[in-house]
Amino acid sequence: QSEEFVPIKTVSISDAKDEDILKYIEILGGTPSELLQNEDVKKHLILTFREDLRVLQTLSFEKAERNIPFSCDITCFNGSEDKSHDVEAWHDLTSGDISFYELPGGHFYLLEPSNEIFLIKHITKCIENAGL
Repeated sequence: QSEEFVPIKTVSISDAKDEDILKYIEILGGTPSELLQNEDVKKHLILTFREDLRVLQTLSFEKAERNIPFSCDITCFNGSEDKSHDVEAWHDLTSGDISFYELPGGHFYLLEPSNEIFLIKHITKCIENAGL
């Protein structure tokens, strides 16, 4: 599936056609087809995705742009069937510990009941260990 992904940061916001955005949303999966057939929902999804795209194209975490990295621990989750990400790059953003978890599923792996249970337990444990 990852071959189908467009390098979204390279697509200009002004050049992104509504059809291209909808195709990308379909490739990601997780959005019921009935929602994509509803004109009001479609307009909202396209608008939201355009704003997400704008953030992705303007946000930068270059080392030179920050004085001090984060000091907190970071936990990264990814779906095993999702597009691969450079998870090691998270090490550049914090002096804290980094944990990586690959869970079964694609981009919307969070919707898998077993993953939801795992995440709830993991987050609860983190909160308890932090004394919150």
